[in-house]
Order: sequence, then structure tokens, then C-alpha cells
Amino acid sequence: MPKIVFLPHHEICPEGAVVEAKKGESICDAALRNGLDIEHACEMSCACTTCHVHIREGFAELPESDELEEDFLDKAWGVDPDWLLSCQVIMEEQDLVVEIPKYAIVVGTESSSLSKSWMIKSDKLISIPMRGKMDSLNLSVSAAIVIFEGLKQRNDN
Repeated sequence: MPKIVFLPHHEICPEGAVVEAKKGESICDAALRNGLDIEHACEMSCACTTCHVHIREGFAELPESDELEEDFLDKAWGVDPDWLLSCQVIMEEQDLVVEIPKYAIVVGTESSSLSKSWMIKSDKLISIPMRGKMDSLNLSVSAAIVIFEGLKQRNDN
């Protein structure tokens, strides 16, 4: 059985972890089955980026991401090409070393899309001030504004 080495993460596995993965299961499934609580807001349907991981070793042996996964990864905060959605990486024979990120940007509408449990888990909740007659922005526009501002602030430091 292939092994997945999870590098230490301050909350999920402070000492790191090594888990055996079943052939055909995703990194996310293997982690959850072994008590590693990787976030997966979309219930592993490739509809968000909360389960993204950095593949530190074994990336070259993995099949290429599909276009949908790449589109979502384009929206994730601070990722490089060797980051993938853990719900989409299906284990075969290769061993992997992965790092779970210490942050994620989760975007939702004003009242209906973020559950209370997500709000409680969040370190910070932000809103975009609106002027004029508009009372909200399209979700993708909001995400773009937040990511742009975050990158701008990170590059300014």
C-alpha cells in the first residue's frame, strides 16, 4: 500500500503523520480515515480549494490535474504548480510527502453560503465596503478583490 507522509501542521498533526493509503482513494479520504481533519468545505466534490495540499515529494509521478482543478487552484492563496486538491489526487502505487497549508481563504455570500461552523473556525472575517446603490458583489469579483489586496500587501512587506 502506498504511504502518505504528512509534514507537521500546528493543528492537524503537530508531529506529522504517516498513513497507508488504499489504492484508488484520495489523499483527503486517506487523511480523514486516519484522523487527520483536512478541511473539505465542498465535501470533496472539486468545488472549492479548502483541501489543497503542497506535494513535497512524488509530484512528478502524479497524473496532470484536470482543467476544473486547475481553475480552482488558480483561485487559491499562494499556491505553486506542485499544489493540488487533496480530494482529486487518487493514490496508486506512489508514496507522497505532503504539506497541509496553514491557511485558506474561504469566500461566501453575506448570509447564506458560509455555515456558522466555518465562521467560528475563521481567524478573521472581512467584508468589502460598498458605496452607492449596490448592496453586494458577485462572489468571484469579491474573491478577486480579496486575493488581489492580499497579494499586494504581501508583496509590499
